[in-house]
Amino acid sequence: MALIIFARTYFILWVVTIIMLPLLGNTFSIFPQKTHVRIQNALEGNKDLMVHCKSRDNDIGEQYLKPHQCFEFHFKTNFWGSTLFFCGFNWQGGRHWYDIYIRERDFTVCSKLCAWQVKQKGPCLYDHKTNSYTRCRMWNDQIFRR
Repeated sequence: MALIIFARTYFILWVVTIIMLPLLGNTFSIFPQKTHVRIQNALEGNKDLMVHCKSRDNDIGEQYLKPHQCFEFHFKTNFWGSTLFFCGFNWQGGRHWYDIYIRERDFTVCSKLCAWQVKQKGPCLYDHKTNSYTRCRMWNDQIFRR
């Protein structure tokens, strides 16, 4: 009898948890929202930009961007919260890479849209509070060279 009550209570708690998790937002959701990443060529000197983004599971492929041109891709973060997309950026006179989306770093800043401008000094993330690309970062390969 006690085993039946325990099993029933456990089942009810499990059902309530499954129902409540999506209501807690993207942080704990087992049904994560779709995240969009937009990359714009903002290189100085009107240079063309080749971008190649991928994760461990998905290869977005090479994208060739003329000055001020954008491309966008989307995905759902994984259940474990370890989603990572990195991109290689090549242009005449430059070659760098950057982790364009790290769930732990980006889900609160840009859970639905991560918009980036790629400049020669590094990528700049759009700040939804200031409506500008003010969150500029160093290229990963420059950080690891130190």
